[in-house]
Amino acid sequence: MGKLILRDCYTAIDGTDLSNRASAATIDTPSDEVDTSTFGGGFHEIDRGLRDATITITFYQDHDSGSVDDVLNPLNDSGDVFLVQVRPVKSSSASATNPERRMYGRLFNYSPIAGSVGEASTTDVTIRNADDRGVWRHPS
Repeated sequence: MGKLILRDCYTAIDGTDLSNRASAATIDTPSDEVDTSTFGGGFHEIDRGLRDATITITFYQDHDSGSVDDVLNPLNDSGDVFLVQVRPVKSSSASATNPERRMYGRLFNYSPIAGSVGEASTTDVTIRNADDRGVWRHPS
């Protein structure tokens, strides 16, 4: 079985490809744990409840036109819903072996300036699902 090493990950925010500014991406889709235990049992019975979805991306910050701050700052200010796209390999189209994950979300964490003297300025953005689809695999 092959192992995936991310070298060419595709990350797009609201239709803008920011792959050349991203250094990390994490997709998390947890479910609530709902206790459905009844009398007579000796253990808890846990079912899956509602699911959640979060995409976190680390970007190297810049303030060029059409780049990180130019795309993220208006989304942070407005709270608007936007499309996020992430796939393991940018140079290949979305496919069964290069699945693209998509989510309509809202930006909940954005730092336009972050860093220390002599360090690269990065920003970790947290995008949460904004509809009941959460993260889905494209093409389906």
